[in-house]
Amino acid sequence: MMDTLTTAGNFVVDCNHGGGHALETEWLPWILQFLVDHSAGITPDPYANALPSGFPSYCSIVAGSGS
Repeated sequence: MMDTLTTAGNFVVDCNHGGGHALETEWLPWILQFLVDHSAGITPDPYANALPSGFPSYCSIVAGSGS
């Protein structure tokens, strides 16, 4: 999926926590913040240069503005 998203020119953040496709409740604050910050039509990308400080160290920008 990441290849498809990056090839299509999307902004992509990878959070490889090594736990597969599980969602942990402690992740909700930064996941929800990402969704709020990326409402439809927002340009330029609010995370173009870096992820906010609340994101885990295993998250990184892999494609899109500023990558």
